[in-house]
Amino acid sequence: MEKFNINSLPIIKLLTLIFVSISISFILPKTFLIAIILILGAFGLLLFLFKKDHFAYLFLAFAIGFIISTNFEQIKIIETTEKFTSAKMKVFGKVTDIIMQSQKMANVRLQCQLNNEQIQNYSTSLSLIIHKTDGKFPELQIGDIILCIAKVKLPRVSNLPTDPAEVQTALSNDVELLASTNEKNIIKIWKNPSGLHQTLGSIKNCLNNKIYNFVSQENFPYFTSLLLGNRTMLESEQREKFATTGMSHILALSGFHFGILATIVFYLFSFLKNNWIKFVLVVSVLLTFLAIIGFPPSGIRASIMIIAILYSLTLERKTSIFNILGLIILVVLIFSPSSIFNVGFQLSFFAVLGIVLFNKRFYFALNKIVKVENNILNFFLQILATTISAQIFTAPLVAYYFGYYTFISFFSNLLLLPIFSLAIGFGFNALFLSLISIDLAKIFGTTADFLLALAIRINEFLADNFKELVLNHNSSLLVSIFVSLFTLWVVYSTDKKILFTRLAISIISLVTLLFNLNQNNRDQIQIFPREKYIAIVIPDPQRTVCLLLDRKPRLLPSSDKPMEKYLTQIEGELVLGVSGNVGIAITDRIKRTKRIKIVELPKEIQREISKKLVGDYGIFKL
Repeated sequence: MEKFNINSLPIIKLLTLIFVSISISFILPKTFLIAIILILGAFGLLLFLFKKDHFAYLFLAFAIGFIISTNFEQIKIIETTEKFTSAKMKVFGKVTDIIMQSQKMANVRLQCQLNNEQIQNYSTSLSLIIHKTDGKFPELQIGDIILCIAKVKLPRVSNLPTDPAEVQTALSNDVELLASTNEKNIIKIWKNPSGLHQTLGSIKNCLNNKIYNFVSQENFPYFTSLLLGNRTMLESEQREKFATTGMSHILALSGFHFGILATIVFYLFSFLKNNWIKFVLVVSVLLTFLAIIGFPPSGIRASIMIIAILYSLTLERKTSIFNILGLIILVVLIFSPSSIFNVGFQLSFFAVLGIVLFNKRFYFALNKIVKVENNILNFFLQILATTISAQIFTAPLVAYYFGYYTFISFFSNLLLLPIFSLAIGFGFNALFLSLISIDLAKIFGTTADFLLALAIRINEFLADNFKELVLNHNSSLLVSIFVSLFTLWVVYSTDKKILFTRLAISIISLVTLLFNLNQNNRDQIQIFPREKYIAIVIPDPQRTVCLLLDRKPRLLPSSDKPMEKYLTQIEGELVLGVSGNVGIAITDRIKRTKRIKIVELPKEIQREISKKLVGDYGIFKL
């Protein structure tokens, strides 16, 4: 762990003062803020001229903080809802990212304006799903402009484990709203006339074709995601398995991928003696690659971090990693303050911070348990130490934002990170060689293909056999914090005996906590408010009883696939009580795959249940 000394960290001192000034700016009258900035700036410059450097530094830092704070007013933090509501709106905006594209649908990220009778010219970012009705719909590209009528909604908080993860989707794609439309409601699409965008798009398509030629068809969707950030070909089932094992970060371009790319490029230019020429060449390759893949926010953040680290190495003097992290935050605050609230940025930053703070401590603790002298085993021990230290902060963040915690992530990262690292490294080398000769590229591509296939098989095995070790209920955040704190308590043991004692106490405490949480969840009556009905699940040692109560009489039959999936996954005997057409329609679909008993509930029982739950009959109303 690098020693933290605030006096030797000028960037951290500056950042601290800036955060203090930003906090103060929220309580100051906005009308006086510009005047305060001018006064602070003027006094700072005067003090600097009179060689009062400390006071000048203080005044200028506060002025910078107040300037940055003016951008915070335009930041929109994601809002969520528990309701099944949407509004029909006119959407006009530019495509900034292609999330998924196939023959049947397209999912794109738009920076757009929304309009309807209540809202005028509301600027926002949203994920737009377009359902295609025929094969004539044009392929969308970054930079295209779309005008359409769509159903727009806030991300809904899931109340079923099988619900679409709308909040997680919004956070992952860095959008505020979700929208859907079909081909008939597309009013017009303006294809991007920019020659630069078309050129970059053509280069990306060319590289995609190169990848297709040196890897297997089965692994092509993974490679195009790992090397070019093109996630459009990955199926949701494939993504879910990576989420189960805690390996989702592999599928999205991040500092991990850019770090491998930068390392390869750095060694390609290792014959050059001048470090600054190498620095310029590596940065040029990174920025070119960033432009080709469409400047995704995650790529921009990763590039800033890697360029800052490379710059410090090129200076050939010891630079504190805390100063580098502080510089990254400062740059983000100045140029893109909204990124501070971005989940990807927070995960990347806290992963690096965890490694910096705890990596050595974890390595020493693991060495106390297993004495390693073999270089290969030592390599795996270092990977395990890095993996655990990175997840000390990120595991609670994932639990908070995405609502799940996986116990197998430590082991899956230990097993799979080295294999994925090699697969991505060989893949990038193959991509470079493909610009010269496909036959040369296949030498590296075949190895990359084999390694990736091996990693995917291991990941699928872990996901299929250990999915019970994934917590996806409300207690996941509590458990993740508990595990992180107890892990730190264990690794800071002074000797081997204390380490094993603390480890035993932690395991017993964790097992006790999980047993109590599972027992409470098993015994509790669960209520799931749905759009057209209420589902009440009553656990029983012999059977599970589920009441599907329509909100209104004589509703039209409708399906609810997440509920149908949830009910079919319940083990043992299932008794369903229904009160109307919606409940009957759901049970008709369930009984095709599961043996159930169906009972129609009389109105008197419905009223009695409603009184017990809320005191009146309002629970059934829309």
